Amino acid sequence: MLLTSCELVVDVDLPEFKPSLVINSVIHPDTTFTIDLSTNRSILDSNYDFPRVSGATLSLHEDGTLKGTFSESNDFPGRYTFDAYPSPGATYKIVAEKSGLPAAEAQAAIPLEKTVAEIGETSYRKSEYDGQIIKLNYTIDDPKGEDFYEVKLYVAGYYRESYYDEEKDTVILGEEQRYLSEWYYWTLGANVNEFEDTNADYIFDDELFDGQKKRITIEFDNLIYHTPDADGNDTSYYTLQIRRLAKDYYRYLITSNLQYDLGGNGFSEPVQVYSNIKNGYGIFGAYQTTLLEFALVKGERVK
Repeated sequence: MLLTSCELVVDVDLPEFKPSLVINSVIHPDTTFTIDLSTNRSILDSNYDFPRVSGATLSLHEDGTLKGTFSESNDFPGRYTFDAYPSPGATYKIVAEKSGLPAAEAQAAIPLEKTVAEIGETSYRKSEYDGQIIKLNYTIDDPKGEDFYEVKLYVAGYYRESYYDEEKDTVILGEEQRYLSEWYYWTLGANVNEFEDTNADYIFDDELFDGQKKRITIEFDNLIYHTPDADGNDTSYYTLQIRRLAKDYYRYLITSNLQYDLGGNGFSEPVQVYSNIKNGYGIFGAYQTTLLEFALVKGERVK
């Protein structure tokens, strides 16, 4: 048996690399403005990190009026902040300027109204190793018109800081502190975003239920070793966060997730991640948040 092979060398004319600013910022009414500023990299650059840009001038405009300039963080070069809270419905523009690079700018507006939503029935079944899988329904009351959503689940954790008091020869416990950690869930039933070729079923639009109430069912593993209630039962505290997205931010999330999903497939077509930055790259996104909090005791929701 005789085996042969050959190879073909193809010279590819790559376009000339042009350094540009990369703006990454997402705004919502509960936090002040923060921008991470960097530059793009050449396709031939083996360095994984994107260079941070320090010493730039960034300005903020609200509905066409200059609000002021950003301040750069002393602890995180390339991170810029503006001490004000964005208002829903207002249009914001950021302009970034750095010597030797083209000025970049972008606009974003937070959706005016929060999402009207509620949690419905919950049930549970046993999982492997005597755990619990919670089944939960929630309903979105979608307004008429084009809308975009991202739904995240968080579980509450608690901790106490402590220190040793040498004089009293004892450990002093501080007050209990609460924090939220993102919690994995999966969606049951038909994909609410069947027109998008991505596995991110927690990001979807309202094309299939525009102007209607949409009931969605999810499941997740219950975290059952949390704070005891008055009867000594372990209580788990959760927050379902429903984000109403600006369209630009939705398109960025969908394409970036699709790029991630196809990243290891050498036969797939390349995915261009959406950007709304003029003369640059990145995203200036916006969203409005509705929080639905609930607690579970022995797998049952506490009313």
